[in-house]
Amino acid sequence: FYRFLKKLNTTVLTKEIDHRTHEPIFDGGFYKGSEAAGAGSRFSTAELFHRQLATSAQWSKPYAVIPAGGISTPQQVQYYLDQGALAVCVGSLFAATVESCVSDETKQAIIRGNSDDLKRFSDHGQQGLISRDEPGQEENHTASLLVGVAGDLDQGHIYVGTGIDHIDKILPVADVVEYLTTSLS
Repeated sequence: FYRFLKKLNTTVLTKEIDHRTHEPIFDGGFYKGSEAAGAGSRFSTAELFHRQLATSAQWSKPYAVIPAGGISTPQQVQYYLDQGALAVCVGSLFAATVESCVSDETKQAIIRGNSDDLKRFSDHGQQGLISRDEPGQEENHTASLLVGVAGDLDQGHIYVGTGIDHIDKILPVADVVEYLTTSLS
């Protein structure tokens, strides 16, 4: 059981090191690559994941490495688990589920979209479906996000990653989970 996890999406793989022991102060981390919704790294999810696995192999205590960003097929899930991931983080596929709080209009825009429609915006390199970027917003662009989630992507945005390429209909969460775990051994 892991008590502490940290979301990391920077080029510094894990900055939270105890300088006395040179061991991490967290039990693991989520590593968001460039394929992720919202803020991600300039490195791919796979590159971040493998770099952190190599780093954490040098530590004396176990460290959970959880990849996030662009994971949207059973093959990707299986790949990361086979490579040593404790779990994977999936987001975009769940944005367009029946149970999601995202409006039906925005879910339909996600279904019509693909990764070519995604834009990096803001000073923080956020990624999503957006029609315009208003400089000077706070880091999460909360006002714009609320408008986009409510269904007006002409005035707002929604964070979506490259998993958008695998969304072609609105499904219940249980069906998405079943799809992602079909090939797990």
